[in-house]
Amino acid sequence: SDDKRDTGNSLWISSASLLGLVIFYEMLGKLWEYKARTVKKGSFPDRRNCILTAMATAYVYLILTFWFCLAWIIQVLFYYSFGLCVSEKTRRVISGNIFRYQFFPVWANPFWKIKYVGKKRKLPNGAIVMSNHLTFADPFISSSILWPYETKYIATGWIQKLPVAGGLFTRAGDLAIKFVKQADGKKKVDKVAITSVKEKAVKYIEGGENIFVFPEGTRSSTGELKEFKGNAMFNLAIEKQAYIIPMAMWGTQSLWLHGTWTPQPGYAEVTIGDPIPIGNHMELEEVKQMVRDAIINLRNSLPLYKATKGNQVDDNNVASHVVGITTVSSDNNDSANADELASTEKGVTNPMFASQTD
Repeated sequence: SDDKRDTGNSLWISSASLLGLVIFYEMLGKLWEYKARTVKKGSFPDRRNCILTAMATAYVYLILTFWFCLAWIIQVLFYYSFGLCVSEKTRRVISGNIFRYQFFPVWANPFWKIKYVGKKRKLPNGAIVMSNHLTFADPFISSSILWPYETKYIATGWIQKLPVAGGLFTRAGDLAIKFVKQADGKKKVDKVAITSVKEKAVKYIEGGENIFVFPEGTRSSTGELKEFKGNAMFNLAIEKQAYIIPMAMWGTQSLWLHGTWTPQPGYAEVTIGDPIPIGNHMELEEVKQMVRDAIINLRNSLPLYKATKGNQVDDNNVASHVVGITTVSSDNNDSANADELASTEKGVTNPMFASQTD
């Protein structure tokens, strides 16, 4: 009787497991159709699907926790052993590559489908990559798109305070913009910290390392390209005659809604434009406008942007000319805030942001 009971239990377990797999893959089957349904409806379906949201959230947090802990162990072992025998730059680059493998959760994520649109780019050495910023998912996605190129990210200082991720960020040589609270309660950039960031950025560019920055300095809750905050990286590009590489994303805001901590299943598109040569004879505002125009035009060229009524987005400063725009191929299957500068957001009616809260 015990053997029969064990056999019966095994059959129940096997049947339940098989049923679970069928249900799981049925849900994944819906996700593979996500692009077609998104483009057809002109909006982002299943954003409020509690089951898919719960599954996507659990997956993202579990895989990020596992991968960050694994990367932390590997990075520490290298940094304090073989890393002591190599140059500072080599140690920083290898540590950065270990940290940058955080893109693996993007590649292995069945709930996120990221498509690169256009031709692949070769990044020149000592360049500054600039992109629009829509969601927490953007750094992970940009790392996956830029791989195998290793870039140093500029971000707010609170990242250094995070367990595990903070150590990975610091040892990778990424740059943190720190803020101090004033008597009136407002936060202001720490001048000592920003000086250190500028000095390191100059060293990186001179050494042929690339830098990544979100020039808006914050995530856009409406999809519009907000006013650029700070001039440090633009001045650096002018001084060192470094290329600026424009990048644009659209749909990433549906993967991780603004103002929430719950990743969503979804589809997004990314593209990179031609390098913009910067000469030391160019004016600061001229360079900023060129980069702004390039990012807007790249974003507007994405099929997903056109399909989801992205043309309703008001950038407050419509691109007047095309700079470095990528030729889009639909057949391809494939933040730093240096100065506190107020920017105004206009109300936008866009289905993509309908359920988002600030």
